[in-house]
Amino acid sequence: MPKSQQQLREDFNQNGFDYLMADLDSALAFAQRATGLNVDPEVKRRNVMNARKAYDTVGRLREKLQLDSEQQNAFDEKRTKLKNALEQLGE
Repeated sequence: MPKSQQQLREDFNQNGFDYLMADLDSALAFAQRATGLNVDPEVKRRNVMNARKAYDTVGRLREKLQLDSEQQNAFDEKRTKLKNALEQLGE
């Protein structure tokens, strides 16, 4: 039996939310690696660039989703952590 439009939309939103959170986790890992001691400057630059790219991407993708309040709060909290990490790295 085919899924209803409502179920498809809910699946889209859940999958999109899961993707955003995974992307934010990856970006936070890049930012953390960039802050390590004895990090090669080129490696640091690439890690900061990757974290910043993810920050910008999740912002654009978020606009396409309808998140519930719990999801929105989790997204905002993690994106704020990433923003703070990027600011500490000079972004």
